[in-house]
Amino acid sequence: MNPARPFFEIFDSDPERLAIVQFDGVCVDRKSLAGRVYAFAEQLRQQGVQPNDRVLLQIPPGIELTVCILGVLWVGGVALLLESGLGEDIYLARVRLSDPKWLVVHNKLIWVNRLPGVKGVLSHFEIDVPPVPQLETLTQITVSSKDLLKTAAPTPEASRKPDDEAVVVFTGGTTQAPKCVRFQCSALEHFLSHIYGVVGDAQMSSFLADTPPQVLYGLKMGCTVYLNKGRKRKRAESMMSLVGSGAVDACFTAPYLWMELIRLGQLEPLPQTLKTILLGSAPVTRDFLWQLLKFVHPNTRIICLYGMTEVGAISTVDARDKAAWEGRGDLVGKVIEGVRVELEDRGMEEGVGEIVVYSSSLYAGYIGQESRQANEGLKTGDLGCWEEVNGTLMLVLMGRIKDMIIRNGINIYPQSFEAKIKERAVNSMNQPVLRDCAMVGVWNPERSDEDVVLFVQLISKDNIQTENLMQIAEHVCGVDAKPDHCFVLDSLPVTGRQNKTDKQELRRKGARLLGRDANVSHHDG
Repeated sequence: MNPARPFFEIFDSDPERLAIVQFDGVCVDRKSLAGRVYAFAEQLRQQGVQPNDRVLLQIPPGIELTVCILGVLWVGGVALLLESGLGEDIYLARVRLSDPKWLVVHNKLIWVNRLPGVKGVLSHFEIDVPPVPQLETLTQITVSSKDLLKTAAPTPEASRKPDDEAVVVFTGGTTQAPKCVRFQCSALEHFLSHIYGVVGDAQMSSFLADTPPQVLYGLKMGCTVYLNKGRKRKRAESMMSLVGSGAVDACFTAPYLWMELIRLGQLEPLPQTLKTILLGSAPVTRDFLWQLLKFVHPNTRIICLYGMTEVGAISTVDARDKAAWEGRGDLVGKVIEGVRVELEDRGMEEGVGEIVVYSSSLYAGYIGQESRQANEGLKTGDLGCWEEVNGTLMLVLMGRIKDMIIRNGINIYPQSFEAKIKERAVNSMNQPVLRDCAMVGVWNPERSDEDVVLFVQLISKDNIQTENLMQIAEHVCGVDAKPDHCFVLDSLPVTGRQNKTDKQELRRKGARLLGRDANVSHHDG
């Protein structure tokens, strides 16, 4: 079956219902959205796009991008989705690695790239414009907003086999050698269907989406999808405006948007019309949840999602259960139906192993590498263990294998301590003093072992001394895991769209501050 077919079945079930409401107020009902997809699909066919052709989409987020994604799938093509914002060199390297045959580019992007100084002005407003690739093997199809407004009667769908390629995306991060993830048609269907395992029995009708995949999630669930806009502060304010208006009863966002509102003092009590909040795309800490819960209506359910690009959702936990968790590590909850998790021994302490995921939603492989075998699981690189919580077996993250620190033969899992250090660091008025903190291992050549280095970002530079932080950290970590050094930074470096703490950069920074070689690590071999 064609992977776009389930969406058209939903569109046909209630054609007059609003499908997508864009950030600028432009909206489209299901009937019109389907007609626009049919028209764009026919345009692709006339241009010569064939099944299994990879099609790079350079279309601004919104209704038009949704039309293009579904249109490519309808004709049997492979939708190639690349995020901008990481610089032209990295973007173009990803294009070359994924090797698309076609480029569908909006004419606005062409003009922005051609006009001197325009990209610089837009970047000042945090608007990212990708470069238009110029490759001999790439055939360009230029479209306008007028083109994408055209509608047509239903056109035949391209027949697809379950193991045919459907979508290509990239894992997060800023590396020059990113992983290019391939999904087959069958896996894409299960990937999107797993949203039901995430939301459970939650009733949703209007859904605020933060990313293009989340738009597909919302449409898949039969919701009217509202789109967010902007970056960082503007995006957070846009989210708050939509939620505060009562227009949406569910939203899927990253924690950093809520944290941005808290930091700015702009988070207001959330209306009871907001029934469900999905949190994903980054670690969800207990400290953050306690802050968020102060503003949430008691009847609003917050679902914390643990997942990965290569498989989608893995497990979920209710925010109130997670906030109340007093055990070790990061509670990420019950594994969703359709997913199986095993812990593979990596020579750690008893009960701790690498999380390996098995699911029908798993990726087919990485471009440039051998395809994943049918019975092969996804080795996540995350360390985990099992804990029984209220009679339910739940997964607990113990950190990353590469983040694990080994000192004096003891395995130290930073993630087990970081949230608690932040939680315990308070001033004489019992107010928090840390905005963020992170622990990393820095190689000590004199001892042929790692030093534990604690980095902190203070809320106010005058509210705590480094010596006091070391005492708090020792109390939290114990003798075996206590930091050897503590450094205060104006901000912790982050990486990727989710703004995750860049621990590799912290290792290098720690080595430099300690007068050591920043390129040496025990992880190097």
